[in-house]
Amino acid sequence: MKLISGHEKEQFIVTMQDAFLEDPLYRFLSDDLAVRKKVIRIIFDMITNNDYGTQYINNKIPNAGAVWLHLGPKGHKSLIKSIQLQLRLILSGCIQRFVDMNKPFQKMEAKQKELYQSSDAYLSLLFVSPDFQNQGIASLLLTPELERFDRENLICSLDTFNQRNIPFYEKFGFKLVSEIHFNEHLTNYQMQRRPRSNA
Repeated sequence: MKLISGHEKEQFIVTMQDAFLEDPLYRFLSDDLAVRKKVIRIIFDMITNNDYGTQYINNKIPNAGAVWLHLGPKGHKSLIKSIQLQLRLILSGCIQRFVDMNKPFQKMEAKQKELYQSSDAYLSLLFVSPDFQNQGIASLLLTPELERFDRENLICSLDTFNQRNIPFYEKFGFKLVSEIHFNEHLTNYQMQRRPRSNA
């Protein structure tokens, strides 16, 4: 496990953008690849501008990454940065899609808050560059943290817009707890994992 910053963080973001270009959420938000990359970056910045301790896990794997929120006591969120991020989102070229989906997004955020309250950690992002997928890299990223959560008796949660991810997460003990339907092509799946017994 490795925490990253500076230049490594920028490479982390570039890799994340490549990995999420075909994600159902970003495909829904824009047909334009450049706009999708911009929105992926904005949402990453929004995720990491939170009230909780953010941990970037790279595990020395250059084409993959994970972002965990450790849901302990709340810290401080930068209000100015929040306003800047909102403005960047408005100017991104896909704000109308966000406006059209305001009610499902609000419902999704409410369900996320419920998960936050019943969890110790939240997997905000897990990604592998397309050329490196299906090689066990995502498992290598998840396993050390999940083993630690088992040892420390911690509950973790996540959400995904990609239905194909559900069997992968179920293999690690996550269970589907909620689905938020945005439209016939877009659903947010929320999952939670209780620690496995060490016996």
